Amino acid sequence: MHGEGDDSEQAIIRDYKDSLVQCLAPAAITTWIEKIVDTANALCGSGSVAIKYKKGEGYLGEIVVPTKKDAECLSKAINMHALAAPELVRDILMAYKAKLLLT
Repeated sequence: MHGEGDDSEQAIIRDYKDSLVQCLAPAAITTWIEKIVDTANALCGSGSVAIKYKKGEGYLGEIVVPTKKDAECLSKAINMHALAAPELVRDILMAYKAKLLLT
C-alpha cells in the first residue's frame, strides 16, 4: 500500500518533470529551427542570409521570410530535416510549414 508520503513524492516528481520539459523544449526547438534556417539559406544560394531566426519574447521567436522564394527554400529545408527531428519538434515544424504555405 502506498502511504500519504508517496502521493506527495509523486507530485514533486511530476512538478520536476514539468519544469524540466518547459526548460528543455524551447532550447531543443530553437536548435532545430536554427538548423533549418541555415539549410534554407544554403538552398536559396543567394550568398546572403535572407531568412533570419529572431529569438525573442515568447516561446519560439520568429522566422523572418522576406520573399516567396525564401518561403519555398524554408519549406524544402523543413522537409529535409523533419524526419530526423523529435516528434514534438516535427509537429511544430509541420504546423509552421502549413501556416507558411497558406500565406
